[in-house]
Amino acid sequence: FPWGTIEICESETDAAKAPAHVEAAPPVLAEPAATARGASDGVLPPLALPLDKPTLKAMRTFTPTGLEDLVKDRSTFERQFLEGTPDRVPQVVETSKSGRAPAYIIGKAAHRAIEQWRFPGTTPQLEPILTSYAQECGLTDAHEIQTTVREAERLLQRFSESELFREMQQAAVRRNEVPFVVQWQGRYVHGSIDAVWQDAAGQWHLADFKTERIRNKTVPLRKYTLVTFGVQLALYQYAASAQFGNVLTHVHYLHEGQSVLISGNDLAGAVKRAADALAI
Repeated sequence: FPWGTIEICESETDAAKAPAHVEAAPPVLAEPAATARGASDGVLPPLALPLDKPTLKAMRTFTPTGLEDLVKDRSTFERQFLEGTPDRVPQVVETSKSGRAPAYIIGKAAHRAIEQWRFPGTTPQLEPILTSYAQECGLTDAHEIQTTVREAERLLQRFSESELFREMQQAAVRRNEVPFVVQWQGRYVHGSIDAVWQDAAGQWHLADFKTERIRNKTVPLRKYTLVTFGVQLALYQYAASAQFGNVLTHVHYLHEGQSVLISGNDLAGAVKRAADALAI
């Protein structure tokens, strides 16, 4: 080359040509082909062996939602968390025969807005923001997207008029989507709490927003919450209490516009159910 020369050479492996101060490596004897493949004795190499079936005992990390599933339905938990079967098969494009988006997508769009503390009347360009949320969920039909935006705005407006919103808005400290990792029962539990805040009196609170509709409206809301989400809420409270001491838990159902206040005593039974499920 105009700028110089590149010399390429192979390294010397002949012991006779090696420098005197370098000890020559012993010659490597190649295995017979049959032995190398494990064909002569029928023994497979380690990487070709089947993996051991994953077990609950071997799991070291859990999410609060995962433990809730374990308590409710062990076989479903094993399919999802040990075998990798998804809870809901995601679709690239969501379709609806009724022309109305599924309730969980409407709730998810509203939940995304709450994460960023975006509400009607206080957030410029809220409509295009909600539109992008709906599209990210797989909606492509213009009518369904428009319906989702209107319904999500309605949920957000109703929440912004609630006592829980006013309490959170006036908080001395408020954080949304708070990640955590804690040790519990010799395992690690990790997840994210929807919101954590401290009121003017110094009391800490956490909130969990539910996006699904309540199907069984004959059961009192407090009982429904403890039965359906008790383990999940207990672990949220456990994680928050490790950092902030006594914490009050609020569960808000976006579609119903109702909130439930849960104390640590309410969740004692759920903690025992989760511990018993892990011990089996």
